Amino acid sequence: MGDLSHVLDDATGAVRRAFDACREAAEGELTGYAITSDDSAITFVPIAASAAAAAAWTDGPAEDFRFNPEEWDVQAGLDHVEPIEDVIVSTYEAAEDDESDGWHRAHRDAVYELMVGVLERLEADHYFGSPADREATVVLAWVVDSDVPRDRGAEWSARLNPPAVHDRFVTWLTTTDYWPPAPPPRPAKKATPRRRD
Repeated sequence: MGDLSHVLDDATGAVRRAFDACREAAEGELTGYAITSDDSAITFVPIAASAAAAAAWTDGPAEDFRFNPEEWDVQAGLDHVEPIEDVIVSTYEAAEDDESDGWHRAHRDAVYELMVGVLERLEADHYFGSPADREATVVLAWVVDSDVPRDRGAEWSARLNPPAVHDRFVTWLTTTDYWPPAPPPRPAKKATPRRRD
């Protein structure tokens, strides 16, 4: 249920055109490319990071910009991916009628796998640069306003980046305070002894 592999070809072409538009819109080089979605896995949004914005970043360590697509600055060509989003929304709406408990997880997995699959194809075509140049560029699948990247970001990055870039990303991912710490577990309730009369 929720398989989106049938739109992989169309999605790859659409994202390529959106990233081409990002390159045209940016002033100078791009240092990052990502496809983002949301926790419900309804959106499908290409975004890029410019070297100019990275150089101007003052809100914390440079890695907080480099590795966090929610801070990136270049979006263009989103009209190219609208048909892909339409398919995703239709799939979501159809899945809502599924009475099984796992429909939302299956839908999310399908959308997130589509994001990674598209980026893998572009990487295989050396769209993000030759192997010699790739250490200057990070490629990510990302879920905004969610802790999904904390749980699955390393897995996705390993499929999309050379080892040196991946290692730096994982170091940031596992040390950043971008996510609030998990609340401490609640102490177990003590059993109240029964009163005997």
